[in-house]
Amino acid sequence: MGRRSKLTPGIHERIVQALQGGNSFATAARLAGISPRTLHAWRQRGEADDASEEFAAFAQAVELARATVCEQLVDAALRDAVGGTLVAETIRPGGFVSHRWTPPNGHIALAMLARMDPEAWAPVKPREHAPVNTVEPVDDLAALQSAADKVAARLAETRAARERGGLHLVAG
Repeated sequence: MGRRSKLTPGIHERIVQALQGGNSFATAARLAGISPRTLHAWRQRGEADDASEEFAAFAQAVELARATVCEQLVDAALRDAVGGTLVAETIRPGGFVSHRWTPPNGHIALAMLARMDPEAWAPVKPREHAPVNTVEPVDDLAALQSAADKVAARLAETRAARERGGLHLVAG
């Protein structure tokens, strides 16, 4: 016969309580005075087809504790995403009651949607685009002077066209 397990009803309950409080497996194990490796081994023993009633009940209680916390966290995240939670109620002079509500949180809403339906809501990484209408720097001073002369000539033609009473585009 093998040695007796350290899984007592007290340790079982302490681990379940710690998990219901939102703690990790490692923290729950340490709070119960066992190693995280032992906790995982007990869970695996409880999930086996031939598990003893003691370990099967333990594994089931651990999963229920985690599911309960997940439900509470999803509920809290959903309330934050949607907004509308009453945060303050103030009675003003004359009996007027004012309320302050939480606003919707779009970041939480998008994160929840991305987890629930990743194909439709997963964040899209921005793509880098090549700059539009890039102009290469000119190292040749003569080419730069030529371009400046063309701009000045075009400007003179435009001013002359305005003075004649109408602006006509001049092909250049």
